[in-house]
Amino acid sequence: MNTADQLFGYVGDAPNQALMGRLVVTTAKFDQPKLSWFKVPYPYGNLHFENGKWVDRPGKSARMVQIDGRWRIYPHAPLAPIVGKISEFQPDTVQAAYVRAILPEATARFSIRFWNLYEEELRRLLWSVCLDPDMAHKLGAHRYLGFGAVKFNILPESYLIDWKEKYGSTDPESGRISLDISKWCDTKTVKNYPALKEALRVH
Repeated sequence: MNTADQLFGYVGDAPNQALMGRLVVTTAKFDQPKLSWFKVPYPYGNLHFENGKWVDRPGKSARMVQIDGRWRIYPHAPLAPIVGKISEFQPDTVQAAYVRAILPEATARFSIRFWNLYEEELRRLLWSVCLDPDMAHKLGAHRYLGFGAVKFNILPESYLIDWKEKYGSTDPESGRISLDISKWCDTKTVKNYPALKEALRVH
């Protein structure tokens, strides 16, 4: 079982092929986000973001960036020139996708609860959330064309729980241990770190 399946869980296609995960991620709720419609024509595989700009490579397919030859990563880029912001949803062709996207600077909050993690798993989990200062995640649709850049921050009020102390007290706040990210968030347990740093670096 690989390290991701051990943490997030796994369900196979035969009897007795299931492993429960050890973390729960709540739904992220945005605080009054601004949204807008965008028109994304296709196909668009001929567009490539190279040396800080989008270039047209007729006849070529979309650039694939894979980590360890298995996991596809979408590098950060500004919106491709074929993407157009529109005032409202008015489809005029079948060769386009219409996306209502959350505009930059929107913020959301969510929680991650976890239990029974080994130290290296907790370190790997925390780094995968906060990343390095010059890195960010890519989530959602049309990431190849510049959408989906998201930066996560672990809030100061985050904490670990000492279960022995918690269950030995009647105080509901008992057992909480402040989570010092500087002591836990490192890259020593992150496989393929150099490739991930390059792929997720914000230019």
